[in-house]
Amino acid sequence: MTSSLTLFFIFVSALCAHGKLPLSPETRFVHPNNIDPKDLVTIKVRAHVSGVRIEWPLHTNAFHSYDTARMSVVEPDTEVKVVLFGFWLERVQYVTFTVDNCLNSIQNISHTEFITQSEKIIEVRTKFAESEDPYRICLKENPYLLHETDDPDDMIFVDEMRSWIMSTSDPPVHYMPDELEWFIIFCLFGLSALFSGLNMGLMALSPQELELIMKSGSETERRYAKAILPVRRCGNRLLCTTLIMNVIVNSAISILMGDLTSGMIAFVVASAGIVLFGEIVPQSVCIKKGLYVGAHTIGFTRVAMLITFPLAYPIGKILDWLLGEDLVGYDRRQLLELLKLTPKWDTTQDLAEDLKIAVGAMEIADKSVQDVMTPIEDVFMLSTNAVLNKKNVSEILKRGYTRIPVYEDMDRNTIVSLLFVQDLALLDPEDNFPVQTVCKYYNHVLRFVAAETNLHNMLEEFKTGDYHLAIVQDDEENAIGIITLEDIVEEILQAEIIDESDTIIDNRYRQKRARKVSRVDAGIDTELKSIGVSAITVIANWLRSNFPVFQEQFLETRALVQLIKNNLHQVDFSRESVLDRHHKHHHLDLYTQGVISRRFILILEGAASAEFADSNMKFQVGPWEAFGTAILHAIQGNVSVTKFKGSTRSLYNSHNEAVQFIPDFTVTVTTHCKYLQITVPAFLAALKASNIVRDIPRLPHPILHAAPLTRSKISLEEHSIHKNSPEPQKKRAFSTIEPPVLPLTKE
Repeated sequence: MTSSLTLFFIFVSALCAHGKLPLSPETRFVHPNNIDPKDLVTIKVRAHVSGVRIEWPLHTNAFHSYDTARMSVVEPDTEVKVVLFGFWLERVQYVTFTVDNCLNSIQNISHTEFITQSEKIIEVRTKFAESEDPYRICLKENPYLLHETDDPDDMIFVDEMRSWIMSTSDPPVHYMPDELEWFIIFCLFGLSALFSGLNMGLMALSPQELELIMKSGSETERRYAKAILPVRRCGNRLLCTTLIMNVIVNSAISILMGDLTSGMIAFVVASAGIVLFGEIVPQSVCIKKGLYVGAHTIGFTRVAMLITFPLAYPIGKILDWLLGEDLVGYDRRQLLELLKLTPKWDTTQDLAEDLKIAVGAMEIADKSVQDVMTPIEDVFMLSTNAVLNKKNVSEILKRGYTRIPVYEDMDRNTIVSLLFVQDLALLDPEDNFPVQTVCKYYNHVLRFVAAETNLHNMLEEFKTGDYHLAIVQDDEENAIGIITLEDIVEEILQAEIIDESDTIIDNRYRQKRARKVSRVDAGIDTELKSIGVSAITVIANWLRSNFPVFQEQFLETRALVQLIKNNLHQVDFSRESVLDRHHKHHHLDLYTQGVISRRFILILEGAASAEFADSNMKFQVGPWEAFGTAILHAIQGNVSVTKFKGSTRSLYNSHNEAVQFIPDFTVTVTTHCKYLQITVPAFLAALKASNIVRDIPRLPHPILHAAPLTRSKISLEEHSIHKNSPEPQKKRAFSTIEPPVLPLTKE
């Protein structure tokens, strides 16, 4: 207090000496010569420090606090800015810091290093090493400003405690011991993972799914579902519980991590740990093992729901009121798509077949009659003018149909009645009754339906039992097909029901059934029973010279001869059925563009026409014209892999795409024609016969000693023939080879 009063009086005296303090009116205008020397006070002007302030950068702990003695406490070896306040500080040349006295200075800072220097303030930037004693300030004035009597080496020692600076590192104060705090952090990471996993695992299991598991799951799964279901029924409340606990735990992790480490380190470690170990890993596990994890932690979940009850219960009720109850269901379309997806992850064949039937039964509601009907051009029909004589009745019975549509006026679109085969039971073929008479007598119900009629509604009509066949009409009331109960059942079963009377075995691709009896064209396309040995010799040599698959290494000579004899056909339109003449054109299609084929054909006698619809080209082909060569190349590739004696069972599979092709042309026979037709099963039968024959001693055979025939130039334009055959695309599916013309003779 005394020093402060002394300083005050010195300051007042100095102001008066410099004329800055106003005097009394009586003495204000007194000339200096009139002043009494006794009234003047002389003081020495020297630099004086009255206070110190420490400044530090943001986001650092360079300055700690003030201690009880009001000394500034700073972090050791951390740069701070020291601000000195006082008077006549512009006279200072050096500022030094010491822990003892001015003679033992630790740091000397020249006025050239000052940040700021003025009469009342000096700013310097420095670091303080750690020390148990406080740092004190010493000032050295500029020698040029000193009085003659002053010592140039004299220094001003600032001995006020408020200007002292302590440099020490105080140990951080944590919420608890470090070991305990780290242990709690690890436990909190585990809780974060648990609540995050439960949020994903439990909420992914709907109450309906749990009930389904309780009824159809294994014994363990039923036990797990039974334990989880009561808690899962509290949907929104459970959701609020897991989310609230997860937020609380993650916040506690961040707080404790910040207490143990610095700000940036705490942010990075806490964020990475929560994302990786508290979110990604547990959710990826619980999304697949939610039933197991949820059942084993159900007690802990109940405790958490009890803890968060005051907050989770009202929020859950509000969500129930706003969003409705947590109910998950499937409509018909969603259930249908779910059934379709099941075979993709389940490899059980029986399950796939059962699901296929279920899918078919559900899909009929989305299909119309025109999707499954038999087109009118594939329907066997009778004219009202036809006579039921012995020949025609025999033909009808050979077809095998039980209900036959009847048309009039030679117009197949004008269907007027139905003829049941049972109606012919009491008729005498010798009476030659007209079809029209029989139909009028029985007068069976004839139902016409629109093409857009729903398939499910059509099934309901058939279930009444009044009729099981209906005529499908377009918008102009023209007959475009027929629909039967069998067609709908096939659509439900997702498979064709092929009985002894079916001609079309695939309503989608219009694939015809290959058979020898009761086929539509059985009258005009028959097997060629007798043929001369010389003709067989020419055919066999031609095949071996042009296709390696017929050579000795694949087919033994006797097997090849038998293969040729068993697969010769002739087309004779003079033998066409009388019933077919009313509605069929006089032609036979050997190949149809876009229809899958699994046979090789060689024209032997007569002629056929090959038409390419894409290029609008049509050719007349004659003897030794080969079609379907892609089949032979595919057979050769498959047989070569099996080395003749391996399993060739895959080639018998009717769905094997490696031994089939889709022609981009149509081959039609309109006149008398003889041809060789070799199918995949026929060739494989010959291949097996060859293996058997090779085990029998070889006997001389008179066939196959002619000179090999060679190919001539292909005359037709190149066309792509098949999709799945390994043969290059530029190869032809038929060839125009011209060997010496040898007529087929009979012996």
